[in-house]
Amino acid sequence: MARTFRISGVALVCITGLLTFCSADAGADPITRTFQFTATDFLPGSVPSPPPPQDVIAGLLTLTFDPTNPFPPAAAPDQIFLAISGHSYTRDEVRFEYGGPVNVDQTFWVGVPGLNILNGGTNDFLLSFIYDPIADVAKFGYGFSYTTPTAATDYSSPFTTVAVVPEPGTGALLLLGGSLGWALRRRLS
Repeated sequence: MARTFRISGVALVCITGLLTFCSADAGADPITRTFQFTATDFLPGSVPSPPPPQDVIAGLLTLTFDPTNPFPPAAAPDQIFLAISGHSYTRDEVRFEYGGPVNVDQTFWVGVPGLNILNGGTNDFLLSFIYDPIADVAKFGYGFSYTTPTAATDYSSPFTTVAVVPEPGTGALLLLGGSLGWALRRRLS
């Protein structure tokens, strides 16, 4: 005697979703994020020094990276909007590197090669910050340092903020969800 089993629609959807999730490629696709940063209250690298050529620096950069790659190569940013003391940086003169455990907090370094070395008397900068790919947030900025051709020293900011710029689709989803919630609440009352 043969037994027949009936599977409900909800159970079928759950099983299909589980199979799709489990059969997905183990490697993640690279992600692209835009970061906005601001650095203030610069301190000179040597004393006595003249005041910094620019005391507030703000910029925007877009990076494509793979948080599952433990040994990524240095790369150019997708785009950068940054000007310091009249010099506008281009993506061709800037590189970024990142590292950290796979899919956990990643430390980013963005600047003019060689990173972590400021060459005095040149247009050079270094931005460093931590990004959490799971929460999709920049946790905090380590700092921002720069030098210019006219500066006798480098200048560093202990006050650097870095934030992920939300994608346009995120704002649209929030607006749609809020509108639906408002309409449902109004209809129920």
